[in-house]
Amino acid sequence: TLFSQFTAIFNEWFNSLKDLINENTETMLVNALPTSVVVTLSAGGWVAGEDGVYKQSAAVTSMTATKSVIVQADDSSKDNYSTAEIKCTSQGANELEFTAVTQPTEDILVKVLHMGV
Repeated sequence: TLFSQFTAIFNEWFNSLKDLINENTETMLVNALPTSVVVTLSAGGWVAGEDGVYKQSAAVTSMTATKSVIVQADDSSKDNYSTAEIKCTSQGANELEFTAVTQPTEDILVKVLHMGV
């Protein structure tokens, strides 16, 4: 029957995928799922650059240079985040870098949503 032929073709296709999906592929697919974390930018962790801009890196597990990232100040830190003019300016392996125009005097909580590979 047509259904039996379709089922046979599907099963053959599906079994061929099993050979392609390995542990690395599984890890990549899991890491591509959206993940949200809250990071703390400590008041004492800012380093002044030669350009007068303050910088701080934050550890974010499974971050890559190619992931899509959305950052937002936690409600408790919105005023200080805005006053210091904090921005996420770069990303790399397991970290995000933030800059501030003025040095924050309190810890800043930042919500991070990242997705992709």
